[in-house]
Amino acid sequence: MAQREIPGFYFDSEKKKYFKIQQSQHAPPPESKYSHDNIAKEKKKEEEETIHAKHWKQRRRQTIIRSSARNLLSQASLDREIGHRRGSSYVRNVWPGAIASGFQFRTIVSDWSVSHFDRDPIRKTLYIVKGEASIQCRRPNGNPRIPISSRHEDDEELLSPLNTYTFQPWDTLARLTSSVSSLNYLPGSGALCATTFGMSRPPVIYLTDPNSDVPGEVYSPRNCNTVWGSAPRPLSFPPLSSTNSIPATSTEYVAVGASSAPMLFTRGDSGTWTHKTILNLSSDIFALEWLSENTLALGCRNGKIHIYDIRANGESHILTHPFPISQLRRGDDFTRLVCSGLQNTCVLYDMRMGRRSAAAPRRPPPQQETKRLIRNLKRKRSHLPYSQPRFTQPVLHFRHSNTDDLELGIDVHPGLGLVAAAQEDASIRVSNLWTGKTVRVFGAVDDNIDRQTQGWKKPDRIRCLRFINDGDGDGEVGLWSAGAAGLRRFAW
Repeated sequence: MAQREIPGFYFDSEKKKYFKIQQSQHAPPPESKYSHDNIAKEKKKEEEETIHAKHWKQRRRQTIIRSSARNLLSQASLDREIGHRRGSSYVRNVWPGAIASGFQFRTIVSDWSVSHFDRDPIRKTLYIVKGEASIQCRRPNGNPRIPISSRHEDDEELLSPLNTYTFQPWDTLARLTSSVSSLNYLPGSGALCATTFGMSRPPVIYLTDPNSDVPGEVYSPRNCNTVWGSAPRPLSFPPLSSTNSIPATSTEYVAVGASSAPMLFTRGDSGTWTHKTILNLSSDIFALEWLSENTLALGCRNGKIHIYDIRANGESHILTHPFPISQLRRGDDFTRLVCSGLQNTCVLYDMRMGRRSAAAPRRPPPQQETKRLIRNLKRKRSHLPYSQPRFTQPVLHFRHSNTDDLELGIDVHPGLGLVAAAQEDASIRVSNLWTGKTVRVFGAVDDNIDRQTQGWKKPDRIRCLRFINDGDGDGEVGLWSAGAAGLRRFAW
């Protein structure tokens, strides 16, 4: 039975007691459970859990339960269509959670606020955006005699600031004229691509080679209000698909979301960049993702997902999300796509199962009905059906908290079966790619942070998340995040 609320008091469900909420000048320290901010967070968390449980019960009550044998057979058939063998129950259900359970916190950069970052997989050079518009790089420490903290030390709070980049200077590569919207390193050619939103100055696309002394190139698209992001084509796509008839070449491709007219930048063996506008859409492009060597996915403000083929120079609209799309990531196959959007939506789509929801005629919203009544007051009203838009039914739903932020980061690791998504409360939720269940949640301020030595910083949104291979070949994989607290790493 829920206890009644008393103004100025907080009821602790564990201790079954009321606690008085102190004013700010008499409040306990920030790490206290009964501080004003922590109580507000706890209430918000309880409200979210109540809403989630209500939606889950409603969805379970309204969903037709199919035979498990039939479902397993259909899933196995879908995997066989693309040449995959269905994994065991352990790999699909237990393995992702076991991997995420061993992740531990470690600080890489704690002095600055980092909005975007990337890393050279060969030289291990780290590229970050300091603040909003300054691009910095830092090379790893090659001296083995410097004491680097071990991952298995008991006293990690004192040793966590030491890492492979300790005692190395920061080099400034560029200072752009507005906030950076994306930063990507191209390992094939060693180039670095950065894009800006544009404010008082027009948005730009900055391309440079940080490993040489050649000055960078700056492009400013015409008739473009902002550049929402960029996506370079990866060198490989796990698992390797046999459906691509044309193998990847040494040509570098970078897709840029310039307002509603996406651009494709190409760099050949000579090192010169060429660009062209590939589409002219009716809505802004918020997200871009390469699905294969020749296929590009574009997520728009109106919820449409367009698939573009660079060989045929043509596009097709086959998926529709009910809300504006903020991020797109390739799943464990080129036919599966993880889509993150506004209004707390994060789902997995399969292009082979693009079935739309039923569109039933309904009446217009009340405000539209009132305007039509006033407009047609002196003439006969015409009753026309108002169709509800049809959206693609997803394969899986991931629990997500993002009401209206277009810059929260998300990333997918197909090999581990993990989906990492930043939440609006600056936490990171890690989910199972194959079941949709939450396996780990990293808080905005982790318990392993030493606030006396590093200083406590106000939690801020996490705009960039990446799974990075920290070893050689199929070595150790870590989850890196960038935010107001700096650059953090979660790994074994």
